[in-house]
Amino acid sequence: MQWINVLLVLVLLIQLNVNAARINAKPHTKQHTKFLKYQQIRQQHKKLGPHAVERAHNEVTTTHRIQRLQRTEVPPLELPHEHTQQLAIDTLQCPTGCVCQYAPFAELPISRWIQHMQAQRPGAQPVDDIWSNERASSNSNEATYDNFDDDANDDAYTTNPYMKQATCILQEESDVEDLIQKLPHDLHALILLYTSSGRNKSINLSTLKPLNQLTTLEVRGGLNRSLRVLFDQPLSFLQYANFESVTLLGSEDYKRPKNSVHPKDSYDYKPRSESYDDLDALAFAPLDDYDDNIVPYDIYKQELLKARMPTFYGWEHLEVLRIHGCQLNELRWEMFDGLTALDHLSLERNGITEVPPFSFYGALHIQTLSLAHNLIHDLHYRALAGLLELEVLDLSYNRLDKLSERSFPPFPKLVRVDFRSNPIRNILPASFWVMNSTLSMHFDSQVMALRLKNNQPFESLVELQELHIGNVSVGNLGQNMFKGLTALEKLTLHGNIRSIEFDAFASLHKLRELELSHCGIQELSMDAFIDCRALEVLDLSYNNISYFPPGLLDDQPHLEEIYLQGNRLRTLPHTFFLRPKLRLARLNENPWECSCEMYNWRPKITNQVRGPRTKRCITDYTTGKQISCRRVDSYVYENRYAPRCSNHNERSVFYVIHKQLNCAPGRVVLTKKQQHTHMPQHNSILPRPAGKQPMPHWRKIEQSKLKLMQNKNQTQVHAVRVTDEQRKMPKTVTAFTQRNTLTYAMQQERAKRVEHVAEEEDNNNISNDI
Repeated sequence: MQWINVLLVLVLLIQLNVNAARINAKPHTKQHTKFLKYQQIRQQHKKLGPHAVERAHNEVTTTHRIQRLQRTEVPPLELPHEHTQQLAIDTLQCPTGCVCQYAPFAELPISRWIQHMQAQRPGAQPVDDIWSNERASSNSNEATYDNFDDDANDDAYTTNPYMKQATCILQEESDVEDLIQKLPHDLHALILLYTSSGRNKSINLSTLKPLNQLTTLEVRGGLNRSLRVLFDQPLSFLQYANFESVTLLGSEDYKRPKNSVHPKDSYDYKPRSESYDDLDALAFAPLDDYDDNIVPYDIYKQELLKARMPTFYGWEHLEVLRIHGCQLNELRWEMFDGLTALDHLSLERNGITEVPPFSFYGALHIQTLSLAHNLIHDLHYRALAGLLELEVLDLSYNRLDKLSERSFPPFPKLVRVDFRSNPIRNILPASFWVMNSTLSMHFDSQVMALRLKNNQPFESLVELQELHIGNVSVGNLGQNMFKGLTALEKLTLHGNIRSIEFDAFASLHKLRELELSHCGIQELSMDAFIDCRALEVLDLSYNNISYFPPGLLDDQPHLEEIYLQGNRLRTLPHTFFLRPKLRLARLNENPWECSCEMYNWRPKITNQVRGPRTKRCITDYTTGKQISCRRVDSYVYENRYAPRCSNHNERSVFYVIHKQLNCAPGRVVLTKKQQHTHMPQHNSILPRPAGKQPMPHWRKIEQSKLKLMQNKNQTQVHAVRVTDEQRKMPKTVTAFTQRNTLTYAMQQERAKRVEHVAEEEDNNNISNDI
């Protein structure tokens, strides 16, 4: 029996070893098989380039997709398409003079311009939000082989974040057609650079037809635009086009629309001023007769062929068009006709002097339009007619000298408009009645100052949040200047403003930042900032302010920063540093007259500058995701920003108060209104702060001298015995010795300070009653 048991145990052990060997020889899971294939392909692509890993992912997923389709009973549906010549795709072939590589789309110049224009649109992510950008980029590039077992997610890895692009340098002896034929025909982006400034060289767009997978095209020439681009065939597969410093020419064989109807036949908007027959029409800009410039279409077509103007008709997939420095100074509406997918259009630095009627009526879905750095001297509402989807309009660096009701057509979605570096002198009434959704508006000119009048020039901008005027000229800033801007949050004014009257910003209930620096302001009304209860930052720096009214900031409970440097201030009210949320007050570059009334000045508020903004987020403990984030302002302490005394050899205010004047902590008398806002107590005298205060240096010296005198006379500090000889001394001698003590001097100085503060309170009450 024992031998039988031993044999059974041996048989069981042998069977277990055989099963273990079979298990080791068999792949564990489908995931393991895919991983092994992935490793094999990765080893094969090690020497092919830095982006071989992404190509390995694509090859693995493509192989599995083909296998799944082969296992299905029904073959995949083949959509009908045009018969084109099948071209061999060679990912390693690149002709001489070109560089073929895998690179992200974000590195292209046109991509950076798209990001710049997208940042100006509503709801765009802030540029300084680097955390979100890093998270988005990291999530898009993450790839692990663990996800290969999920067949539903295979499509996510076929989208390669790197696109195949080629950069070619053209010279005078280069054969463009032969060069393009040698390029890989699976290119996604093509950049052509012409470096020669000699004789002219031409490129026909028809030579790019074999590159039917091309989505991005950039052509850049020299300063003299010696590279010519002939529009002989449309590139319907292009999505992004960028032309810089080249000459664009049309062709007679180009496919053009037939029986086109002029936009004027279907456009019926007219501003209100055109129907005026009375003297009120004189307030608006004169209307030029644009209809005389419109000729019949047959005649215009002949002129167009003679001028060989390029046209983008047939580019139905084009989303972004950027033409810079191409001297495209004559615009026609047929040029952009048929661009139904166009979102961004930029025509900068083309020498455009006039925008003809209905210039962009063929591309009615434009969202961002840039006409900056041109020579436009006047705008008519028919020039930009039909752009009902426009969100960003850039007219900076032109020659516009006035704005009126007849300057713009209706823009129901316009969010941002830029008028910087235009010599605009006047803004006539009702100029912005067609911009009810505008959020941001910028004016700035070094040549001509904008003359604002109290006639509500910014009327109907009910959603405007940011207004910047870099060069303004107004004598007295009155209360009707910004009336109606109920949503304004940031206002910046620079230029020439003599005084700010009462209720100048009364209707700006949401104003958070107000910058009035470098304006030459001389007078401030006590009620200048009334109703601005949301104000957080006030900048009055580098003006001519010599008097700061006591109650100027009584209606600003949320004020955090105030800038008063570069003025002519000598004193400040006693309640200036009693603001509950005040964190920064720049007071340097002022001729301060230092006295003990400045004892409550705080160097922690005056001797600092705003630092970089940080971001604090609350993250989930289990998942690690950010729940909510907020920006935190930081401040850096700097002694060089300390205010200085003009009556003490430009020494620091805090040094003079504590070292030279030996000012002790006093009491400040508050009015009844200030008691309720700052400290709701029954006593009108502000008590000393609770807790033990640090002893100043001058007090330590006085105490040491007092102890030495007490030791010499063999007396105690807390109790002084009066001898009989001292009682027999005359009263005049006793009074004289009491005046020389430290406690008597402090009592007299405190009594004088309280009397002085009480007198100032009485004067303020009398002035308020008056």
